[in-house]
This record gives sequence, structure tokens and C-alpha cells, in this order.
Amino acid sequence: MRQYYHFSSDGLKKDVLYASVEEFIAGVNRIAVCYEMSRASARQVIIIAYCLMDNHFHFILQGTKEDCEHYVANYKRLTSIWIVKHRGRPIAEEIKTDGWIIRPDQLGNKIVYLLRNPVAAKMRCVPHGYRWSSANLMFSDSSTILASAKRVSDFSLREMRRKINSHIPLPPEWFVLADGQIWPGNYVDVELAEAQYQTIANFMYLLNDRKVDQESEAEYVSYSVPDADVRFRAVELCMEYFRKERISICSGPERLTVAKVLRKEMGCGAKQLGRVLRLSSTDLQQLV
Repeated sequence: MRQYYHFSSDGLKKDVLYASVEEFIAGVNRIAVCYEMSRASARQVIIIAYCLMDNHFHFILQGTKEDCEHYVANYKRLTSIWIVKHRGRPIAEEIKTDGWIIRPDQLGNKIVYLLRNPVAAKMRCVPHGYRWSSANLMFSDSSTILASAKRVSDFSLREMRRKINSHIPLPPEWFVLADGQIWPGNYVDVELAEAQYQTIANFMYLLNDRKVDQESEAEYVSYSVPDADVRFRAVELCMEYFRKERISICSGPERLTVAKVLRKEMGCGAKQLGRVLRLSSTDLQQLV
């Protein structure tokens, strides 16, 4: 069953995924490569939005659960290979990812939540000014930037392999920007993303509304972990941390501690944690 998913990697604590402009360009180009890999393997996904930050990444995809997971796994693998090859060492931490189902009626808010990442990180740029996300494709006239771009067909096979660090062939009609970046408009479904807002004014309103961040954090529910599995692990943690055999006999602060561990280990959303651990919305605000 094809659905919308948000995938993100955990923020690295000891290293970064993209340490320079060159590494960000390579990171964006890997999105294109993985997209073509998904098409070639008949596991095609639709890329709706993305955002690369220095120590983590985000994707909003449409497809089956298995195909979307396969796409993200390929991206992680190629990222690790690129880092080893160009830095001469692996990154200090494993790249771990979480994924969540997005309800169709919430897709617009989730896209905005993803594109607001630079703002949430207190970077000195608006979302449209951040080069390493799909924000600059939204409701934008790309004619100026494409005026100086070339087509994939303008380059030799060897030149393209060097630019994208891959032997995967890209469609000859795709655009390549002057800095060597494969233009994201080639593969991001911008029309699908824009259709969630009806008007530019609606999009801009949400893009400037901090509540979108708070609501999205609170509403994400992990698609892969049933409540029964979360509850089983919660009981284990209660015993491990507090020597208590049941969730019900743990205090509020103790259950909140367990909630934080479950969120990190299993990617549980706030609503699921509230159900399993009997925590109130006030308690769960500390997780946002």
C-alpha cells in the first residue's frame, strides 16, 4: 500500500554528514542517484520534500513502506561509502533513521515542518534561502537558475560519473547546475507538494508559524512499532532503571524517563507514548 512517510536520521553527536559545500552538493546528488536506483529496481518512490542539515537529513516520500525503507537504506549506504572515500575514515557514529506515516490531511503541515529545519536550528536564513532543501523549489520561478544550466546529455559518461560519484545513469534531459548539482526540480514532485496549500498565502502563513513545529513533534507516530512491543520494552526499562515490575507503579518522572528512552530507541510518537505510559499532554510537552 502506497502512503506518505517522513524519514529522518538521528542527529550525530560526534561527527557530521556534510562538512562542506562539496559534501552538501554530493549529498543532494545522492538523492537523485537513489531516486534513479529506485526506478531501475521497480521500487520507485516519489520524493515530495527533503532537507539536509549538517548532522542529519529528512525526506518526505510516497510509496510502499518497503520501497521507502529501501530508498532510505540506499541513501544511508551511499553516504557512508562517500564519507569513507573522501575523508579517509568512516564517521564516528552509525547513521540511524526513524520513519513515520503521514496522514494525507497532514501532509502540508509535515512538508512545512521539514522545510523549517534551518529556522528551528536558528540559522540565519529563511527556508527559501537554504540551499540544501527543496524549499527553494516551492512556488518559485526557476527560469533564471536554469538559464545557465546544462543537460545531462551535454556531458560525457565519465564526466557525469565523476559529478555524481556513481555509475547510475541519469535521464539525459535532466538539468545540471553550474556548481555540479543535479537540479532537484528534476526529481522532486513539486506540484504534489504545492497542491497541499491551494494558495501561496496559505503556504507562507504556515511557513512562518512556529506552531507547526510543535504540533508535528507531538503528532508523529512511529509506523513500525506496535503498542504491544512498546509496552513490552517499557516494562523492561522500568525494571532496568527503577527495579519496578509494572508501568503502573512507576512515578510520573520515572515514566517520563522511560518515554525519553523509548522515543530514542524506537522512534515512538508522543501520542503512542501517552497511551502506553499513561502520560498527560503536559508531561509529554517535555519531549518536544
